[in-house]
Amino acid sequence: MQALSLAVVLGMIGGALMHRFGRLRAVLQPVVSSWYAVPVFAFYPMLIALLGLNQRPVVAIGTLFAVVVMAVNTLDGLDRLPVSVVKSARLMHLSSARTVFSLMLPAVLPALITGFKLAATYAFIGVIAAEFILSTQGLGHAIAYAYNDFDMRSMYALMLLVLILSGAVQLMLLLLERRVLLHRA
Repeated sequence: MQALSLAVVLGMIGGALMHRFGRLRAVLQPVVSSWYAVPVFAFYPMLIALLGLNQRPVVAIGTLFAVVVMAVNTLDGLDRLPVSVVKSARLMHLSSARTVFSLMLPAVLPALITGFKLAATYAFIGVIAAEFILSTQGLGHAIAYAYNDFDMRSMYALMLLVLILSGAVQLMLLLLERRVLLHRA
């Protein structure tokens, strides 16, 4: 949950900054475009040195997996925002905060929800994979331990639990999306 929260907040800020500042976008676009070719687990030793030998590096890896998809969807939503929305806000002399919360946020909400759903998936994968390979606790570690101990029943039960959890999260997000977008129409 921490990885998802960090990824959503940082991704939305990053996407908004890239939308606002063209030079920043020009610099970050190649990095964002090729981000999933980067082996994020290679950062683990550096993350241990920076964050300590605890769960924070695992959360950081989950965040690194998910932040880019949230930034891309935020940027996409802002790019699709009609110019007339911003011009109308200026003509009505709306404050910046009111423009963002009353006009821009509702207009980009579908892209943000899509980004949130994808970020939830990527964060979940990142955390479970980091626990599987690098951690001494968590579901991923329990699966790896059962695998290394040849305890196939426990391993498959834990894998089923991961599938059920991820399916339940996606179902909840789908219901949330339908509810939010229903009120939007």
